[in-house]
Amino acid sequence: MSTVFLSPSLQDFNPYVTGNGSEADFMNRLADEMTPGLLLNGVGLSRSDRSGGVVDAIAKSNAYGPDLHVSLHSNASPDGMEGRMQGPEIYYYKNSAEGLRAAELIAAQLGQVYPFGETVSLIPTDDELAELVRTKAPAVFIEVGYHDNPADAAWIESSLPSIADAINRGIADYLEIPYSDTDGAQVGRVTISSGTLNLRSAPSSNSRVIGSLQNGEIVVILRSVPNWYQLLTDNGTGYAASRYIRQIG
Repeated sequence: MSTVFLSPSLQDFNPYVTGNGSEADFMNRLADEMTPGLLLNGVGLSRSDRSGGVVDAIAKSNAYGPDLHVSLHSNASPDGMEGRMQGPEIYYYKNSAEGLRAAELIAAQLGQVYPFGETVSLIPTDDELAELVRTKAPAVFIEVGYHDNPADAAWIESSLPSIADAINRGIADYLEIPYSDTDGAQVGRVTISSGTLNLRSAPSSNSRVIGSLQNGEIVVILRSVPNWYQLLTDNGTGYAASRYIRQIG
């Protein structure tokens, strides 16, 4: 199975010019949107913890050992240029042929959904972005747009599903696997007050525990049986009590 590590921004201190949230808010929502499509197309994944930091994300990625590390961000213009820059930028480590290949394929897909697709750019870097040089897997650092530009910020906010689909298709192209539309998939979010939710082998509290789900984790609901859902998750397929799963799509 091909695998991906998603590392959405932790930067709550970067507000969108629209006033509707932060970079961390929207990039974590983007990772949420990407998760069902990856799972349904047979891609295993892990994800950074929003309560952690960049060092924690790199360590978790390296322990997971994915085929590709994907860092999700939105950008801000430099001083004196506020609100004047726009467009997705995909960064890759200059000495990584695989990082470049992934960046090119994701850029090609983003260019089909961004209103000015010809402005999507690829940017090689030296060592200024830790997630590109300290991860064991090939990595890309995606800036999906400029959150201090009103047009870009509004596009990101209103287009998360299509942005997620474009990035997923670029990832699938990199992994050399087919990608199918996931329209109509039932998606849920784990909602528990403490601890973890058991993922079981059958719809019974007496069945074997085969994994655990964290609060806020995104899952695909495959089918419903009385009091239980069969789920597709980062831990594979299993059953969990439906009262702890809130449908979101």
